[in-house]
Amino acid sequence: MGLRYDNLDDTTREYMLAEFEADLEQDNLYFSVRLSPDGIQDWPEILKTALAEGTDESLAAEIAIPGRLNPHDFRQGRPIKMNKMAHLTLAEGEFNRFYIRGVCLRAIGEGRQVVAYRARFSSEPRSSSLAVDGKEFDPDGILEDLRAHPGTEPQHGFPGPNSGMSIRLA
Repeated sequence: MGLRYDNLDDTTREYMLAEFEADLEQDNLYFSVRLSPDGIQDWPEILKTALAEGTDESLAAEIAIPGRLNPHDFRQGRPIKMNKMAHLTLAEGEFNRFYIRGVCLRAIGEGRQVVAYRARFSSEPRSSSLAVDGKEFDPDGILEDLRAHPGTEPQHGFPGPNSGMSIRLA
């Protein structure tokens, strides 16, 4: 089951797509090493479609199409079988990053702050997630951090990989 996106509507999607287009123009779109050559070729189109009209779940279904992920991943330089949840992790992480960027742009335009929230239930949330849950943030800082660190953990650590955390308008 995907994340809950409290502000996912047509307005937020417009901002998400603007961020996607900016990444394409600046050659800054993240391509996971887990994607196969076919997956890399298809990635911009399937990501754009999900941002325009889908969810992290629809994106995960597209990534899971045979041939879009490499059969192996690497851990400590050694090949291992690709994690059976790799498509879900990639889809959730990237969709959420564009969602957060879209909400931040929207908040800036509306003169608002953003608030972190748990977008996926966890019976044992990480301490780092608990520390930010319900906390208000300046959208400018989050937006710039996510733009500057595609595919890596942002410097301020939010949202961390597979954290289940997202943001909404304050």
